[in-house]
Amino acid sequence: CAFTTISNDNGGHHELQAGEELFVSYGEQWFKSRSQFNHTISRSEHYQEANAVLQSLWRVGHSWNELLTLASNVLADRPLTRQVLPKTPEEWEQIMKKKKKNDNDNDENNLAQIEPRSLEWLEEHGQCMDHIYMNVSTIRQAGQGAFSRRNLTKGTTIISSPMIHVWDRSTMEQDELNSTDVTEGLTVNPTMQMLNYQFSHAQSSLYLLPINQMAAINHAGSATNAKLQWATWDKKSSYYLQRPMEDLKKEPYSTMVMDVIATRDITEDEEIFIDYGKEWETAWQRHVQNWKSPCTTTKETKRRRTSYEIYQMNHDKFNTTYHKWSDDHFTTCSRTNVTADDYQIVYILENEGVSQQQQPKGDSSSRTHATNYQGITIHDEGFRYSQQKFDRQVPCKILSSSSSALFEVALFFDKSKAIEVYPAMTASQVKFLPKPYRSDMHHPQAFRHEISIPTEIFPKQWMDLK
Repeated sequence: CAFTTISNDNGGHHELQAGEELFVSYGEQWFKSRSQFNHTISRSEHYQEANAVLQSLWRVGHSWNELLTLASNVLADRPLTRQVLPKTPEEWEQIMKKKKKNDNDNDENNLAQIEPRSLEWLEEHGQCMDHIYMNVSTIRQAGQGAFSRRNLTKGTTIISSPMIHVWDRSTMEQDELNSTDVTEGLTVNPTMQMLNYQFSHAQSSLYLLPINQMAAINHAGSATNAKLQWATWDKKSSYYLQRPMEDLKKEPYSTMVMDVIATRDITEDEEIFIDYGKEWETAWQRHVQNWKSPCTTTKETKRRRTSYEIYQMNHDKFNTTYHKWSDDHFTTCSRTNVTADDYQIVYILENEGVSQQQQPKGDSSSRTHATNYQGITIHDEGFRYSQQKFDRQVPCKILSSSSSALFEVALFFDKSKAIEVYPAMTASQVKFLPKPYRSDMHHPQAFRHEISIPTEIFPKQWMDLK
């Protein structure tokens, strides 16, 4: 659960009160697709029904006991609706206070809801989750780091994170995508990059993945200002720390919680560091010693563009030398705020006998067929890339650019083997990216190693490897 400790009347669906629990919609399908929740979790339809029953009975005018009895009788065969009704007179009183704040009877009032928690309750039972924020790390080329949002005293819990458990080291160390044709025979790092964010012990097959900003905390060896500690305040974590690993395997969801504790006073905006462990440090030093730059050109190898170089291309998009896809980069386009009038659909055919100008029977003039449209054929690699997701971008090729800062582009759609041709796409809608499995993170030499959980806090019964 997440609670707010401040009031806020900007954004959201209503003014947030301090101590109010925060909710987002997972969508009804999230519950409907999980049969174990069908008979236990109330959904929006049940809250709406409870609201309607309470409002109708409240208008008639009943005491608390009468209201609860009548509502329970009305909903006798509706257990998922009945369980969201207020349980105590105090809860009903809070609901009525909220109701009286709004004289508009047509407004949708959530009468069946949870009373805000006091700040004292939050301090006793909760954990502060906004002590840190993410920014560019002070360590060169380390990417993002975690920084303190305020001054923190020694012993403060900087952040707590549920940990997703992953079993069997081969799960992380063998990347199935390495064998697919999308790599075009390239040598790709066979170990998943996700391994770098896993917490484990050298003598255990268990991996634990943090699900919040804890994953952004970097390593600093002896210069650390924080340490790992099991969240013994969490009952489930305390229980499983005493149990064999086989018991933990039976849990289908994230079960363990890890704390990051300040080992000294930390100042506002200071970067947070932990020790990734001796095994990680040794592996990193070996990686640095054996590193060979991919930018070096030999008779056998061609110079490879780095991810940084490719992202820098986006500052000079009308440089025509970037427009043709290379071994290392390609182009994506955004279809945001476009209409059917903005583009022409071209179906790419394999049959040589079909003319580009031939119109498909019964189709509109905005659609045509072609076997080769400005160099694009049915075998174009763009169709393969369109099977993947690129942050709501679509693989595309720049066909031409104009002096009015516009591009003519073709967007790829694999299922229909069609392209959408846009004669006037703006520069903000076009982006250069590293090709799939050609970015720095997929390089065969890219560093991979899990983060070590200290031996002194790792349960001995979980050490199932020699």
